[in-house]
Amino acid sequence: AISKSQALELSEVYKIASSQKINIIPLGIDINTLHDEKNILRNQFRNKYGITDNEIIIAIVGRIAPVKNPELFIQAAAIILKQKSTSVRFFIIGDGYLKNNIKDACDKLNLTWSEGADKNADVIFTSWIENIAPALNGIDILASTSNNEGTPMSIIEAQCCGKPVVATYVGGVPDIMLDEETGFLVEPNNAEAISEKFKMLIQNNALRNEMGLKAKAYALENFSKQKEVENYKQLYKSLLTLKKTERSALKQESVE
Repeated sequence: AISKSQALELSEVYKIASSQKINIIPLGIDINTLHDEKNILRNQFRNKYGITDNEIIIAIVGRIAPVKNPELFIQAAAIILKQKSTSVRFFIIGDGYLKNNIKDACDKLNLTWSEGADKNADVIFTSWIENIAPALNGIDILASTSNNEGTPMSIIEAQCCGKPVVATYVGGVPDIMLDEETGFLVEPNNAEAISEKFKMLIQNNALRNEMGLKAKAYALENFSKQKEVENYKQLYKSLLTLKKTERSALKQESVE
């Protein structure tokens, strides 16, 4: 299984196997491709969309689909932008059939939006980005407003890039971040709660940086490709040892 929550589902919910037969090995990613030359990557992304150094970027990454609940992200954005305390831009990185619905939601909340660079837009739609490294280094806060999740790679990758995360407490999300250390977990469908965490990170540079450093350390420790490989090696070795022990026991029984 790739997370504790998935292991629990396999054993307790769907009863596919007993917990003793389930080994948890988290996903691993090639970390070096994400944050090598991070300053260059950050400037590359921000220059492309005309974002200045003093602006905060908050983004969601993924399909624009119902399960991701992008409208909740827009609602939280509207709360923040009404306060006008700091210059903040909101990015939707990805695409999907609900895009027009989200544009309509922006219009209803009096948020300006753009597909591509626009210095006057509150919300920017980037569509799909093949190389995500510049985007994750370019943003300041990652958000996840989903109604349900397995193991969202965007959260792991953002943490690898040293970005704090504000995410709904659903599915496997609690297994891949540390609440109040690498970011904040909030109850689903609560725009006020999400915006409050946004506000804390926007207004407190020290907190944002501290959580970002913890996020990076946590991700490097737990989700590197090398860590995943080592976990599999240990699993294989333990199974081989078990098999050898079983063969020895059978051989002893046959002698007796």
